[in-house]
Amino acid sequence: MPQRHTRFYPSILGPSDLAILDRAIRSVVFACDRQADAPDPDSIARIVLRLYRMGLTQPEKLAALSARLACAAAISGSGADRFARRAAVPSPSRR
Repeated sequence: MPQRHTRFYPSILGPSDLAILDRAIRSVVFACDRQADAPDPDSIARIVLRLYRMGLTQPEKLAALSARLACAAAISGSGADRFARRAAVPSPSRR
């Protein structure tokens, strides 16, 4: 369960947040590893983090959507790839 007591510092990730992210990233790396043109783990991590910060915190759904975006980016180099590159930019802080 994500920690919600970080009201003053919304960009801080706690141990439970990192555990969810780690589980999702490992699942996606395993799912995309079978492809001949597998995406690198850094772009996978960017996609997972971006989706997590957008509010998708359920590990199974996070991994499924991230895998779909990452694998599609490796195949087509389309919108999912742009999504991964945009993920490197931190979201604005909420007040």
